[in-house]
Amino acid sequence: ERIYLTNKMKARASELGFPISYPNQPFDIPVNSTYGEFHIMSGPNPIIAGGEGKGKVRVRYVGLVQLTVFVPKEKGTKAATTARDVFKEIFQFTLGRDAAQSSYKFGVLRDYSPETKAGWEYYVVRVPFERDSIETVQISE
Repeated sequence: ERIYLTNKMKARASELGFPISYPNQPFDIPVNSTYGEFHIMSGPNPIIAGGEGKGKVRVRYVGLVQLTVFVPKEKGTKAATTARDVFKEIFQFTLGRDAAQSSYKFGVLRDYSPETKAGWEYYVVRVPFERDSIETVQISE
């Protein structure tokens, strides 16, 4: 899941015009320059969504992908607006399949009003997703 979602973001990240921090990867925050943080948030416990034949079930995982854009205070909103539009194109209402053949369904983009924190304005955009995986279960006889 993390590899698929991160690669999906990285494939278009150059269009943003600023560096992006990814989970579990080294990153130096630029000084007085716009940057972004990409996050993947897992939801609650997965649910069994249905049977898929003898010894197999469809398991549904839910989560969110999020991009937080940090802009130095008083530098304007153009970079954040562009990032929102690109993030929306990447994820909103798209479908996908990862290398393990799990299927993904992405929902509607949600964005949040800018906030100010320690000299930065930050903008947050999120897209919820569902990942369905076919998994083996132990059958008792």
